[in-house]
Amino acid sequence: MGGCRALVVAVRAKGRGKQGKQDECEYIEVSEDGSDSWRLDTAVDLLQRGGVGVIPTDTMYALVCDINNATAVDALYRIKDMNRKKPLSILCRDFSDVDLYTRGFPMTGSMGNASPFRLAKQCLPGAYTLILPASKSVPKRCFKKLSGATTCRLRREVGVRIPDDPICAALLARSPNALLATSVRANEVGDEARRLLEPSRMLSEYAPRGLAFVVDGGPRPAEVSTVIDLTSGDPVILRTGKGDPSIWGAMDDDQEESTLLNAYQFPDFEAA
Repeated sequence: MGGCRALVVAVRAKGRGKQGKQDECEYIEVSEDGSDSWRLDTAVDLLQRGGVGVIPTDTMYALVCDINNATAVDALYRIKDMNRKKPLSILCRDFSDVDLYTRGFPMTGSMGNASPFRLAKQCLPGAYTLILPASKSVPKRCFKKLSGATTCRLRREVGVRIPDDPICAALLARSPNALLATSVRANEVGDEARRLLEPSRMLSEYAPRGLAFVVDGGPRPAEVSTVIDLTSGDPVILRTGKGDPSIWGAMDDDQEESTLLNAYQFPDFEAA
């Protein structure tokens, strides 16, 4: 999808619209409550055609693409200038997508009568990323070695999200597939003084790299999701973010150390 042609679908507030045209990128303004979510049909069409876009979530704005389109996944890594060894999270439409792309929730744990699945049902939709064992439905991660050869590997675990945001939920409901996602870089598209992410800056930053569209849901705080690792049975809080971690239990000393180590191991599970 080449450079970027900013097309204003609707201007909701003075100064919000990006007037004029650049090459082949849609700038779609949608009400923050999602009441005019029919405007997202253009974004859904572009995703199905292999485009990479920016959408709001209940945490950070996210770069997204169709999970089943390998060319789009390549483009997403390129647009963010991201190391291909770093994993992407999955924006799920509902728990059926979680069932499809993971091997399920652990059956046991030390949380008393509250199973991890029951806790997940309480938290989601919400600002949490849950790391679970990946199923074979998750696309392989492919990257080039120094020799130039391409290596593809199955993912052992995957971060899944069901965001609690009306715009994101409406787009996912219209999409035939789940979306792969990674957060935008706040230092590139944010207002550091106000700690806000500005969609118009995302257009300027990512359009020249081949972005297909930006969905503008208004400026958003630069907040991250709370990341919970469920791969070993008991919940391990890897990072505390917008989602209240207390429902998953207090961190002990070992978990606090794990948080420090894994915040860098899974930097891109914050999206979205």
